[in-house]
Amino acid sequence: MFGLTLEKLIIIGLIAAVVVGPSRLPHYAHSLGSLVRAFRDFLQSVKTQTESELGTPLEIDKWTTHLQHYDPRQITKAALSTDASVPTSSDHARHPER
Repeated sequence: MFGLTLEKLIIIGLIAAVVVGPSRLPHYAHSLGSLVRAFRDFLQSVKTQTESELGTPLEIDKWTTHLQHYDPRQITKAALSTDASVPTSSDHARHPER
């Protein structure tokens, strides 16, 4: 999540609480909650509208599973685990490419 850990989020929250002040903090927290809720509702409506226009349900879980196949760590691990023969320098000396 953008390199933000729980500790960093807590520090950001504490700094925001000090800057905003205790009197206005509940109002801003409520506004933030409303904003997050509205964004989630917007995403859900876009998904519903897209599914109705396409006539087929979006299979987001399949997309994420498919994208995991392109994880560089898994590709490297699979490449290193195969027993591919690598030509040695003596093989190259015997059969030079022209």
